[in-house]
Order: sequence, then C-alpha cells, then structure tokens
Amino acid sequence: MSKEFDECIIHIGTEKTGTTTLQKFFRQNELNLDKNHIFYPKTFGNDNHGKLFVFASYSKKIDSLKLMLGLNNLQEVEIIKKKLISSFHEEIKNQNCKKLLLSTELFHSRLTNNEEIKFLKNFLDDFTKSYKIIVYLRSQIDLATSKYSELLKDGEMGISILPDVEENNQYYNYEKLLARWEKVFGRDNINVKIFSENNLIGGDIKKDFINYLNLNWNDFQEVENINLSLNSETQLFLLGINPYLPALIDGKVNLSRRILKRSLLQNTIGKGLLPTREEALRFFNIFRNSNENVRKKWFPGREKLFDIDFNKFPNETCTIKDHSFVFKIFADLWSSNLQKDLILFTHKAQKEIRLRNEELRARNQEILKKNKELRARNQEILKKNKELRERLEKKNLGI
Repeated sequence: MSKEFDECIIHIGTEKTGTTTLQKFFRQNELNLDKNHIFYPKTFGNDNHGKLFVFASYSKKIDSLKLMLGLNNLQEVEIIKKKLISSFHEEIKNQNCKKLLLSTELFHSRLTNNEEIKFLKNFLDDFTKSYKIIVYLRSQIDLATSKYSELLKDGEMGISILPDVEENNQYYNYEKLLARWEKVFGRDNINVKIFSENNLIGGDIKKDFINYLNLNWNDFQEVENINLSLNSETQLFLLGINPYLPALIDGKVNLSRRILKRSLLQNTIGKGLLPTREEALRFFNIFRNSNENVRKKWFPGREKLFDIDFNKFPNETCTIKDHSFVFKIFADLWSSNLQKDLILFTHKAQKEIRLRNEELRARNQEILKKNKELRARNQEILKKNKELRERLEKKNLGI
C-alpha cells in the first residue's frame, strides 16, 4: 500500500502547555494549513486527537478516559478501533497534502510504556514515510499547579497542590518521557522545546509552532487562549463541592458536573493557589537529577533546564477565614449561566426522553408485527401438521 504522507508531525504536549488553545488554532486554520500541504484530520477528534490514545493504548486497559468516551469493555474498544481505521481511510482518500499533523497531550499522560507507543507507530506506518515528534516541557512545579486546577474542574477530591510522587513518576519525569519516544522514533526525529514566555517565539506557543513549521504567522487567524486556570477562590469552592458532585456516577458521565464546569469557566479565571516555598523546593529537588540529564542531552547550551523564581511562592499555606466568597460564586453562577444551563439541560433531557420513548414505541410495534407473523406461521404449521396426521392415519388404515 502506498504511503499517503511524506511526513507525520506528532505534537505530544506535554499537558498544561497551551495544548487546547493550539489545537483550536489548528482547526480554525485548517484551510491555511491545507494550502501549505499540511493535513489536520478530524477522525481522531475535531480539535484534540485524543481518540488516537484509544487506538494506541492496551485494549484491556479501561481507565477513566475510556469510560468518559463510553468504552466500558474490551469489545467496545475493539469496535472503535475498527471504526477509526475505516473513517481515517475515508477522510484522507481525497486530500493531497504532503504532511500529516496530529496533536494530543494524552500521548504524554496516557502512553506510559514503549509498547503502546509502538502500537501508535505501527498504525501510522501504513500512512506516512517519516516522523517528527514535537514536545514542549514545562517546569514540573508549574505543571503540577496548573494540573491541580484542572483536576478540581474535573471533580477530584481531597488532593494537594503538589502530588506526592517519586523521581521515576511517568507523568513528571521528562527524562523517561523523552526516552520512551526516542526508543520508538529515534533521537533525530524528536524536537524538544521549553514552554515559557521567554523561550517561545513571541511568547506564544501558536507562533512558536508556526515558526517550527516554517510558515508565515501573518497567513493565519489568531484564536484566544482557552482552558485557563481558575482563581484561588473558585478552587476552594470546588474543593468543598466536589464530594457532592462527582464527575462519574455508576461509571457514567454526570451531566450536572459538566454544566458546572462549563459555567465556572466563564468568570472565574485568575491566579490559583500556590504551594509554599518549602514545598516547591522539595518538589523541584525530586526531579533535579533527571532534569539535569535532560538539559545535558537536549539543551547543552542552557545553564538550567528551567528558570524558576521561588520568591513567587508564599512562606505559609493559604488559609481562608472569610468564606463569604463561596456564596458569591454560587450567586454569580446561578444568576448568569448555571440557571440557564440547567433549564437547557432539562429541556434537552426531556427531548431525549421523548425521542427514546418514540424509539421504544417503534420497536414495540415492530415486535408486535413480528409476533403476529409468528402466530400466523404457527397456525400454518399446526394446519400442515394436522393434514399430515390425517394422511398418515388414512395410510395406516389402507384408505
């Protein structure tokens, strides 16, 4: 089978490095990318190609993400894999681009061993001749504090700003992350960048990526930054409410939780909670050696892998004596978006119930029709059996 693309560019994150904004930018500018012979597909997700994770990860590994996608067992995972392959073949058959661009930060967080990355490459080998992997690294402290905000939005409970991890942690150890991808794709095909305002072209990951692609920024349409962190008051609000409003109920998505998350993102963006200076230093030191190994191998010209200002962290843990902000947040939610969202959700749910009832009625009618046909066939069979018995009786009597 001939290869559709000369090169596949895979952006693997890492998480919390402006990936959502970048993917939105890619989709909004897909025609401009296409003019430059770069294809940004929809089969694996409209913006984020997260469905590729489903294909690459072990089929038997059913985690929270697969549950969110409605994949509850091995059979459903295998079905979606076959659909992805078929849909992708269909999507690319009429395009004429030379490069395939894929982007999902789930490759950082979810593909945690060489075998899973090999599964991904084996699938893509049917479509491309070569590869380029691009990854942005953010200091582990900044990653963790940003991840903390995201986890609260997703319903996590009783968590700390900085997790209790060891140096070999698959999520935070960049030396191990890069080694996994280098093992499968080769060092020459890995492009590592530092995610910080001083290290990005124009202080913007979108501009930096367009520069990496050797394209003209002025040819592209800007998009606003999205998926920003919540302010400290909202984080504290979620710490309190999350136990009563989980993301999943009996393995199914809690739509009320989704409404809350969408509503909170409207007016609660800002600076979130920070760990103390002592906690930040302790967390930094966990990865000091592995970060130094990354610097030596990938950034030999830099003095340090990350420039961290530890003076921004407070000396003491944040404590709240006045909890009136909780009531303000709830009042703002109710008066602005939450009330409207709840009404829309109720109407949508009622519509879905009506459609479901109509489907059930149609199925019942079909079942009744089939039962009627079966009864008619049974009557016909009984009639034939009766005729057969009569014939046998006459034969035995010699009539």
